[in-house]
Formats: sequence, C-alpha cells, structure tokens
Amino acid sequence: MITPNKNLQIIWSHLPKNSEVLDLGFGAGRDSLFLAEKGFNVTAVDISPERCEELSKIVSREGLQNTQIHCQNIKDFEIKKEKYSLINAINVIQFLEKSSGLEMIGKIKESIAKGGYVIINSFTKQDPAFLKRPQNCFFEKDEMKNLFSDFEIVSYEEKIVDDSGHPGAKGYEEPHQHGIVSIVAKRSAN
Repeated sequence: MITPNKNLQIIWSHLPKNSEVLDLGFGAGRDSLFLAEKGFNVTAVDISPERCEELSKIVSREGLQNTQIHCQNIKDFEIKKEKYSLINAINVIQFLEKSSGLEMIGKIKESIAKGGYVIINSFTKQDPAFLKRPQNCFFEKDEMKNLFSDFEIVSYEEKIVDDSGHPGAKGYEEPHQHGIVSIVAKRSAN
C-alpha cells in the first residue's frame, strides 16, 4: 500500500472519479502511483531522468495505463487551463527562481477545474537554504495564503520542521531544519 503525502490522503476522495490530476515534481512518485491506483488519469512531471525511468518501470509493471510521465522542467511543461481536478506540487517550487515560481503558481491556479484542489508544499524564507539561494522562490509569512486568497483555503500551515538529513546531498547530509509552508486550496465550483 502506497502512502501519499498527508494532504493528499485527506482530499483524494473528494475528487471526481477518473478525473485528470497533475503531479508536478513527482520525485519518488508515491503520490502519482497512489492516484493512478485509485483510477485517476495522472500526468506526472519531473526533471530527473532517473526518477522518470524508475516511475516508468513501476507504471509498466503495475499496468497503470492511466499514467503519463513527462521528463522535463515543470516550468517548461504546458499546463492546460481548467483541466485538472487536482494539481499536486510537493517540494518543487522552491527550486525555481522567484519570478518563475510565482508564474508557476499563476499557471496552477488557471489550470484547476472548477471545484478542483491545489496542494503545494514549499519552503519559506525561514529555511536555511534561503541564505544559499536567495534568488529562488522562498515564501514570506502568509505569502502563499495571499496568493490563493481567491480560493477556499482548506488547510494552511507554516512551521519549522526537523530533517534527519539527505545522504548524498552535498551540504544537506547532516540533520537540519526546514522552514515550510503547506497549503490545500479549492477553486470555487461556480
């Protein structure tokens, strides 16, 4: 049994059956696989050829023909307007420059079908990486909430979390902290 991100666990059952979902920066692919197994039509996008190949193998082995994988930068992926009942962007927007990250959020908002959901987890300026990459899209206090002020905010959280470290990630191998923002927002059905 695949365990998706905690926000996805809460809202997936509210999505229309067999609807279109988009997973931006799918990483290990657990959210994409969870949604595909639940019968949604999944479009999964990630820049890593290794991650794309791994997910492709699992999708093929499991016969998940409702999954399309695109190996490219999320900012270059053409997101169709009002198409998706869910757009999931977990820990990916902070890797874009600030202007590209804000542009991506604009595209995400335009691409959600009426009554659809957005899940975004990203980093705040409280994150130590902000000092190393201040040009990237790190968020001010309440900035993400304000960006979605025209949506219903289902849940919103900003906090500091402990991270046990990332083996092989230069400069992040030791335990450290992250400043995170997490939002679930719903577009009006009208």
